[in-house]
Amino acid sequence: MNPPYATKVNHSRSVEGNARYEGFVVDIVKALAKEMHFNYTFYVQENSDNGNCTKDETTEQCSCTGMMGKILRHEMDMAITDLTITENRAKCIQFSTAFWNLGMSILYKKPQKAEARWYSFFLPFSNRVWMYLGLVWIFTSILFFVLGRLSPSEWTNPFPCIDEPDELHNQLTIDNAFWFTAGAIMQQGSEIAPIGMSTRCLGGFWAFFCLIMVNTYIANLAAFLTIETPVKVVRGIDDLYNQTTIKYGAKKGGSTFTYFKSSSDPKHKQLYNNMIDPEWMKKWMVDTNEKGIDLAKSDQVNYAFFMESPSIEYVQHRICNLEQAGGLIDQKAYAIGYAKNFRYIKEVNQMISQLNENSVIKELYKKWWTEKGAVCGV
Repeated sequence: MNPPYATKVNHSRSVEGNARYEGFVVDIVKALAKEMHFNYTFYVQENSDNGNCTKDETTEQCSCTGMMGKILRHEMDMAITDLTITENRAKCIQFSTAFWNLGMSILYKKPQKAEARWYSFFLPFSNRVWMYLGLVWIFTSILFFVLGRLSPSEWTNPFPCIDEPDELHNQLTIDNAFWFTAGAIMQQGSEIAPIGMSTRCLGGFWAFFCLIMVNTYIANLAAFLTIETPVKVVRGIDDLYNQTTIKYGAKKGGSTFTYFKSSSDPKHKQLYNNMIDPEWMKKWMVDTNEKGIDLAKSDQVNYAFFMESPSIEYVQHRICNLEQAGGLIDQKAYAIGYAKNFRYIKEVNQMISQLNENSVIKELYKKWWTEKGAVCGV
């Protein structure tokens, strides 16, 4: 059983037969039966194995596992669940018209609030801006010192009672020059006041520059303090290449895993080669989607789980700290599977198309994904 596609009804009273089951695909079968007037009986695939197929090109013989095996052996007439159309399956069994289009994506934790850091007050400006500010401060301070030495007005008599002193005093020493420019940056000023025209002009320009930079810094700091920037670790599949920090996996033998196996993309091949490593397979590849979801939401591991987009949407409406990371990696579709030469294939295909045109299946999807049991706003 795989919610929301199919699950057992949770009733206090005992129920029997088809009434024991509910879910998205259960409702689709009910809608088909209502319009086509046929009877049906549900049988559960206990190990939740949709199954894979292989075909011997020499003998033309097919071998299938799970639900596909039962269809191939004519033990069941139809298979309906989150069953994707794949090339290997289509070689051995027949599929109906797709009743839902989807893709594969990544289930991962939602971006978390960034941890507080002691150097957060540096964040309003980039490292390059801070570096340039430091260089401008040093250059301006040295320029104050040089202009102070060259300007006659800055050389003053330290002894007013003596008309012709032996030496003159200059207040713009190298220490005072740095102290004056630093005071302007801190908006505190200093006891030093330039006397010469050149040093006064430089002081005015420096004060205006500091006014602009300080106000820009304060505005950016206010934004940083009021808007918490989340840390988004996984933005898509590209963030999983060439790294070992984030573990990832898929359901063993599922269509998602098969996609990586058959993909010709070198990056996908890299992920697949990691997945089939015996140690990786044992630790990070799972038998059911539920186990993969448990790993993805765990705070003990940093784990990304590849699964189909409808299943991700269902999960993120119910587990609020998980979401779909990035867009769709591929395109696929859900369909009903049945044995080759199934006698009612044309009628079933026509009815599925009609249900899609009338938005019946869309409404069922909305019912089971965003209404029934949903607790998270996405």
